[in-house]
Amino acid sequence: MRNSLHCIFCREPLQGRESWEHILLNAFGGKAKTKTLSCATCNNQLGGTIDRELAEQFTLVRNLFEMVSGDGRDAPSLYKVQAGNRKINLLGNGRVTLAGRPFTVEELGGGQFRVAINVQSLDELGRVDKPDPASDCCELHEPEEAGRELVVAGRHAA
Repeated sequence: MRNSLHCIFCREPLQGRESWEHILLNAFGGKAKTKTLSCATCNNQLGGTIDRELAEQFTLVRNLFEMVSGDGRDAPSLYKVQAGNRKINLLGNGRVTLAGRPFTVEELGGGQFRVAINVQSLDELGRVDKPDPASDCCELHEPEEAGRELVVAGRHAA
């Protein structure tokens, strides 16, 4: 019995030219596949163009709904997203992290400086390595808490 199936795109017979095609894109959680829709040439061409573009356009939606791909990978992460006056990373597993360094250093002149450490909780602050007040590197003043930003002012001991 002869295979009478044809590629739905180029209409050529599939016999010997079949290719596994996701029924729903892998990026959208699709696991089911078929070999009765498209030939290898059309499947590869579509996968590298239309399918990729469609998946990229839904990156934000996939991230917000934490849509795992058909092969079990986390949703795509979004990096350096502007959120108020800060940039954050929206990870595919639902976690949110600050983008960039968790601290800033400002030279105040006269050998003085200000270090602002950005943390999301006091527990996280406890895990940040801080200079030893007994060391020769600097004198630490009492920290001021400003929201979730801990400010440590110091003077370089020359």
